[in-house]
Amino acid sequence: MNQALLAKIGWRLLQREQGRWAQVLNAKYLRRCDILAAKDLQFQGSSNVWNGILHGAQVLSAGVKWRVGSGDDILFWTDRWLSCGPLQQFALIDLSEDMLQLNPTSNGQFSVKTAYSTFYLDEGSAKWKWDFIWKLHVPPKVKTFLWLLCHKKLLTNARRLKRKLTNVADCPRCVCPLESCAHLFKNCTATLAIWNRLGFGRVEAGQLMDDYDDWLLHNLNSRRFVVHGLPWYLVFIIFLWFIWKWRCKVVFDQNFLLPADPHLMIYQYAFEWFSACNPMAILPERSVVLLHWMAHLLGVCKVNTDGSRINSSGLIRAGGLLRDSCGNWIKVFSVNLGYGSVIKDELWGIFWGLSMAWDAGFRTVEIECDATSAVALLKSPIVSTHPLFSIINCCKMKIHEDWCCFVKHIFREQNCVADALAVKCYDFAPGLHVFLEAPAFLSDVLAADVRGAVRPRLVSV
Repeated sequence: MNQALLAKIGWRLLQREQGRWAQVLNAKYLRRCDILAAKDLQFQGSSNVWNGILHGAQVLSAGVKWRVGSGDDILFWTDRWLSCGPLQQFALIDLSEDMLQLNPTSNGQFSVKTAYSTFYLDEGSAKWKWDFIWKLHVPPKVKTFLWLLCHKKLLTNARRLKRKLTNVADCPRCVCPLESCAHLFKNCTATLAIWNRLGFGRVEAGQLMDDYDDWLLHNLNSRRFVVHGLPWYLVFIIFLWFIWKWRCKVVFDQNFLLPADPHLMIYQYAFEWFSACNPMAILPERSVVLLHWMAHLLGVCKVNTDGSRINSSGLIRAGGLLRDSCGNWIKVFSVNLGYGSVIKDELWGIFWGLSMAWDAGFRTVEIECDATSAVALLKSPIVSTHPLFSIINCCKMKIHEDWCCFVKHIFREQNCVADALAVKCYDFAPGLHVFLEAPAFLSDVLAADVRGAVRPRLVSV
């Protein structure tokens, strides 16, 4: 910004101002040349004022262009740059005097904003343009924090050590020897423990996107919504904000204890801000509830199913598992279905869950699925013209076999195992895959369901 401001003085010299200050600088330093030609000249013993003007001239050389006129001051007309020869010989009208203008302003006049944008943004000196941060609907103090975070200016221990504000660069919350921004917010085991409690899938250290800037940009530009209408970017930013607050407490407050449910504080803060920013919206009263998978009565087989679709390619997959009343798994399956719609994968998951429960000899079965539309199709009268009539009819026929079977809708937070299966089977070959032993990637989420691990969700009161 300082360089852009200094460039304005150079611009005034280019405009041949006749003030005493301009006459002194022209006589002492320019000597019949302009500031653009002199920007690389260094004079021994030159003043700080002149050195500053030369520094600002670098912006001018990057941003100015000639408005083509008579060619007296530029070589545009006289140089041979087309095969037909110099353009000057083809001029049919009287040519005006050459004038400099600043690109890309609309009127060619100088502005600090344009100079700053041209030199610092258009020339690639910044990897990412973070200006959109100021337009995000988040608290002002959080917005300022986010700006510092994206530019890696937060005083982590790595930066504090560089400034001689501490003697160690270690992470105060784990065993990592270097606490950088990338480590603190993306790779620290203490941070990942809170991330995993937000309820969007379990991740381990190193499983998030490799590049720190890419990871930030991906989440900040996300347009998806979670937990009853909260935008994900807001939850993500509040998550970063609290991670920094709690980290500072750990460093500077020896008596600090992490809250028992940090994820609930994040959701509550995000929801309160979101509600305050939408006073005209008629929002129902909502509360954060803790959900978990629930076992059924003795002798009842519970089947959880889920589907997954890649929007860009249209590939669909489904997965599910059978469990007894104690939560012990009986059978696990996944199926690669090729291409189709979102509802189609959910219905195929239900169909295969029904088929396997019947073949296993169970006669009291509860099917759980987190797709409201799929459950509604199976509970309502069938329509013969429906594009998915065949699979809907097959599911209904299975449900009405000689057994006690009913289909139930649950929330995604209660269906994590089936969700993991549906996502993971993109790696499998086309067709049905049945596992006689629980896959290794399900061990953690299966154990969490058995011990009744809870996951938060905002629900209407």
